[in-house]
Amino acid sequence: MIKNLFKLDLRSLALARVLLGVLAFFDIGRRISDIEVFFTDGGILPRWLLLEQYELQWRMSLLSLNGSYSFALMLAILGMLASITFTLGWRTRISNVIVWVTIISFQARFPEAASSGGDMLLRIFLFWSFFLPMSARYSVDRAVNETEHKDSDYFSVFTMIWIVQIMLLYIFTFFYKWSPVYHTDFNAVWFMLQLDIFTTPVGKWLGQQLMVTRVLSFSAYALEIVGPLLLFIPYRRDLFRGIAVVSFWCFHLGIALTLHLGNFVPICLIIWVGLIPTSWWNYLGEKVKETSVAAMNLYYDSQSDMARKLGLIAKELFFLDSISIHPAKLLKDQSFVLEDKDNNLINSSAIFPQMFLSSNFFIVRFIGKMCLSKVGIFLSEVKDVNQTGELSLGSVKTTKKSGNWKNTSDVVFDKIGFDKVKLKLNKVEHYFGVFILVLMVAWNFEGYIKDRKWYIGSPFDEVMFAFHLQQGWAMFAPHPQRSDGWWVLDGKMKNGKKWDVLNNKDVSFDKPQDVYRTFTSEDWRKFLDNLQGSRDENYLRLLARHLCRKWNAQHGGDGALDTFELYFMQEWTNGPHERPSKAEKLRLWNHSCF
Repeated sequence: MIKNLFKLDLRSLALARVLLGVLAFFDIGRRISDIEVFFTDGGILPRWLLLEQYELQWRMSLLSLNGSYSFALMLAILGMLASITFTLGWRTRISNVIVWVTIISFQARFPEAASSGGDMLLRIFLFWSFFLPMSARYSVDRAVNETEHKDSDYFSVFTMIWIVQIMLLYIFTFFYKWSPVYHTDFNAVWFMLQLDIFTTPVGKWLGQQLMVTRVLSFSAYALEIVGPLLLFIPYRRDLFRGIAVVSFWCFHLGIALTLHLGNFVPICLIIWVGLIPTSWWNYLGEKVKETSVAAMNLYYDSQSDMARKLGLIAKELFFLDSISIHPAKLLKDQSFVLEDKDNNLINSSAIFPQMFLSSNFFIVRFIGKMCLSKVGIFLSEVKDVNQTGELSLGSVKTTKKSGNWKNTSDVVFDKIGFDKVKLKLNKVEHYFGVFILVLMVAWNFEGYIKDRKWYIGSPFDEVMFAFHLQQGWAMFAPHPQRSDGWWVLDGKMKNGKKWDVLNNKDVSFDKPQDVYRTFTSEDWRKFLDNLQGSRDENYLRLLARHLCRKWNAQHGGDGALDTFELYFMQEWTNGPHERPSKAEKLRLWNHSCF
């Protein structure tokens, strides 16, 4: 019974893999525009200073090997390509490692811009994914290897870790938030929605509805303690797990409507996807059978192993369960012929659109209809089926010849290869999972209790940092952030002109209409928000030097930046029944570029 509580459905893990890959693609891609600023030696934080003053032991980053723009760009492109293959389930485990290494490399290279809960969750669950059979369903690897595993429920120590990690996230968030604003006054959501650097237009409107925000504060705080406990009710597991999944999906979608929190909401939705109950998939499967179409036969060129693999991949990824795949003796310029229910043969560009019409997934069927509205379907009669089960075709009309594409694709497939779907952990992986599970729980207790008796110490700290599993869930705790504001750079050019180099506009201390939009990227927002909180003089100096270098490299002569003062216009959030405070003009740094 206990083991049953920690089982995950392989179809849920497959969907989580797809979504994790998509999120990783965009998470890496969004950093490309900021490579020069945050991830090179010519940016804010050069490598030598990172290693000397800010780098933690055992926390690796490939970007520490080279400080050039081209190296960081190549790593980003490699990570994005790996995220695509991870999404497809092609060389899944290798792709998983490459994506994880890429993301932790960018996060560790400039820690001040990777401090959010979303960043932590993304790297942590990518690590757990490596030890789970993420490719056991709906993947290229499973299709080509023709792996069969009838039981969709799967258990290992890492399915236990997936569930326990989710529990730790919300349980410890609940206890970190233990303060009157959460459990007595219920004003926490109201305070959050006063923060202009986070709030969406919907959040700004909702922030004016005090009673509604109090209801939301109570509901959210209660869900963070009650919701995870639903995962550990042994009776009717799928029912209570389903309630938890839907509740947290609604919770995080509500956050997305009201607050800009970067990748936090997407990754939270994804980790709950991994817990979609088996009964949901079984119900969906029954509904699909009711609407399934007549079976078709896809014949591939028996001389081309690549054609066989492509047929299997198409069947797996496009949910073509009613398609049967057979070898056949085809003409040399053909790789596939499709036989429909009336024994008509379809070839050329209409094959795959026609196949899509038999998909279990309505979106794939829609794509098939759209394609068929623009291409022709060519039909002929079956000439002969020999006793070996191979199809011998006569003259079949085609629109163009395939050329050498088959040979090229064969080489690509052979070079890249495919992973075997691994469903069973070896002893080393199992005991490592047990060890890291205990260590993860101890780490969270140590961070909350802050007592030397609970200090896990060396070498366990090094293990957590080496695998980038360090974590803490004190988000908006113990009280939501009460100060935010906007940045102003009062710059003076050599020709006497005033210009705000940071925001690239005329100097103005007036509040922007949308404070969130003043940040050019999510990394800039996190960095500057952390900087206004810490007032770290080292980072202020580094930022000032970077702004001088960047501007003066592009604007020489009288247009060069001479001196500037960096201000933060701080707004303090008073209580809901108190008079709003005026923005306070804080000069954080004074700098001369020459």
